[in-house]
Amino acid sequence: MLFESQLALHHAQEARKLVDHKQKYLALRKKAKDASALEINKLLVLLENFYANRQVAYRQQIVVQYMPLSIYSLHIVGAEAMETVYGVYKSATLQLYQKEFADFSEYLKKEFFAK
Repeated sequence: MLFESQLALHHAQEARKLVDHKQKYLALRKKAKDASALEINKLLVLLENFYANRQVAYRQQIVVQYMPLSIYSLHIVGAEAMETVYGVYKSATLQLYQKEFADFSEYLKKEFFAK
């Protein structure tokens, strides 16, 4: 024979609800991650094609950064190091990075709107 106090029963029921929510959360998170992966793959193909015939320093290249919950962003490889760069070199480097994004934007315009 099993005994369970009302309080224990209440906590057990609440815990079961959380398990159900966790399972729903994990299922939805997987769906979001799968959908995001499809978009990221499209973006990776665009970046591969953009860089196929383009010679730029690695630290100047655009890359995809993955974040939790199916969020991703584009950034320049060397952008993280910008905080340690000063003066004229920082200005010149920033201009290179901005040009890289501008060139990628032009590539995307040609890829999607020139057809």
